[in-house]
Amino acid sequence: VVLFKQAGQQIGWGFQMQSPGFLFFMILILFIMSLNMFGLFEFMTPGGKELGSAQVKKGMGADFLNGVIATILSTPCSAPFLSAALSFAFTTSIFYSYLVFIFVGFGLSFPFLLTGFFPALIRFLPKPGMWMEKLKYFLGLSLLLTTIWLIDVLFGIVDFSVIGLYFNTTMAMIFFIFFLRKFISKKLWISIILTIVTLFMAYKTTGLFSNLASSPSLIKTSGQNWTPWSLEEMKAPHSGLTFINFTAKWCLTCKVNKKLVLESDSFKKLVKKKNIRLLEADWTKRDDN
Repeated sequence: VVLFKQAGQQIGWGFQMQSPGFLFFMILILFIMSLNMFGLFEFMTPGGKELGSAQVKKGMGADFLNGVIATILSTPCSAPFLSAALSFAFTTSIFYSYLVFIFVGFGLSFPFLLTGFFPALIRFLPKPGMWMEKLKYFLGLSLLLTTIWLIDVLFGIVDFSVIGLYFNTTMAMIFFIFFLRKFISKKLWISIILTIVTLFMAYKTTGLFSNLASSPSLIKTSGQNWTPWSLEEMKAPHSGLTFINFTAKWCLTCKVNKKLVLESDSFKKLVKKKNIRLLEADWTKRDDN
């Protein structure tokens, strides 16, 4: 975050969720992890011992990467608790940015620190057994659902008609490579050829991110017209009040708020009674310029 700020980038809440390249990378990583959970392949250590899960069990580097992934994907869910603190961290000095993120890190790691200082607490955890295999399949499903959610966020930023063919082919080839190795053939040269094709399709997909179609000029929400927010729209004359809804496709809190409040009959009546102009500032497609 500090490096991005020093380079002059605009850093805000969930800024990583606005990068098509980042979303595409995370989709591929989570999809591959889900295939591991379903047993299409196993992660192996250099010594050949199977780890049996999508997370590497040992090593500080592996623990750090697991924490990075957990933190990145928790952005929408942690909004009610962390949005104010992190918004401050993004805009304050370097010292306070580090201070805020350090304490957020302590909070995320608190259960692990607690069992580290008090190992006896591990007794309250269930003992290993067949339930772990069933849980692994459930976790695989949760990874697939997270992948689908990220795909929905990605297609809220890019035009599916532009990247759809390359994106779908990339996902299908990734699945088939692991399925081939598990159930059809273990010949290495076949996997190498398919991997080259897959990497080419992924390269073509990321290359198309620069040719994105613009979003519709008017957003329809449950019979109400939400005009996209802009400085010009803000300065436009209006006889009544103006209500601005700042939102994003990746923001689960925003979706709940819209469903329970902004789409309610009472809010619609208020808009009509007070002649309220509705502006929607979609952070998903924010233009830094």
